Amino acid sequence: MIIKINRKKLGYAIVAATVLFIFSNSCLPRDQSLEVSDGAKEILERVFGADSVFSLFLQEYIRKIGHVLEYGLLGVEVALVSGIHREFGLWRFYHCMAFGLMAAVLDESIQILSGRGPLVSDILLDTAAFSVLGALTALLVLATGKKKGV
Repeated sequence: MIIKINRKKLGYAIVAATVLFIFSNSCLPRDQSLEVSDGAKEILERVFGADSVFSLFLQEYIRKIGHVLEYGLLGVEVALVSGIHREFGLWRFYHCMAFGLMAAVLDESIQILSGRGPLVSDILLDTAAFSVLGALTALLVLATGKKKGV
């Protein structure tokens, strides 16, 4: 028996899972969030060494790097699912950017409920990562001539 997978629905499910992952991290209380960051710092120390310049940089900005990675991945996914690389239009572009901004604002708003302070700078960082990596994905797919996407 062959199971046919609807690529569009699979893409939406992946986007939804990424958003849920991002929001679940925002639901963590401050202490648990710091524990997660400390765990990531320990892994970086083992991989790059505790005193290397690169490791110290990563340790200093681990939380911001997490924002960039999460929202950058979401931007790539939304760019592929939206089909912006197949048919670019201002309306489609607007919807993609609005989705990224909405997710960032909701993400920071959730942190109010978990006892953490929301930061406007995080909303800007999240939206920038989403926008830049989403746009680069669309441009890369266009440049390679692949029109199918998700």
